Amino acid sequence: MKKLFWIVFLLSGCMTAPQKTFQVDPDTEVFQVQANEVIVIPMTTHFDMLPHVENKMPTSPEEAISEWAKMHLKATSGTPQKLVIVIEQADVLKADLPSGNLFKPDEEHYTLNYKITLHLRQEGEILKTVPVAGKGFVTVAKKAALSTKEKGWAWLIQKMLTHLKIKMKSDLQNVFTE
Repeated sequence: MKKLFWIVFLLSGCMTAPQKTFQVDPDTEVFQVQANEVIVIPMTTHFDMLPHVENKMPTSPEEAISEWAKMHLKATSGTPQKLVIVIEQADVLKADLPSGNLFKPDEEHYTLNYKITLHLRQEGEILKTVPVAGKGFVTVAKKAALSTKEKGWAWLIQKMLTHLKIKMKSDLQNVFTE
């Protein structure tokens, strides 16, 4: 019994937890927002059938936007303004691309469509509206490992978040301090 215990103990030390392959690049930049509150309102429609795959992703684009806002936008007090981030669309669609060639594998094409509107509000009035919209594309082999697909999805989400950050900094520059 003792030998079995030691064998299990030694083997458990050799095992490591599975690594999470789906990671968006960590961004350490935090913005001080001259507003008393930052609100994220998701208004997206969720589909749980193909060609939609955002529900099958470890982190959906909508979740990524919400998490990014929580981590990187810090409201400062003393002003009646609110920054409202409305997520109108954030979906990922999959399309199969046949190769038509024996030497090239069949591929899957993923398209991220996003439409986000930023509202700076004060006492119920909209002071400024900034639309942020775009598309991203990535293609992977149909027989690719799930980790490869997740890296492609993470790349799409990272590009969306970078676009959102750039748009916020340029169009709402008087609201942010670093």
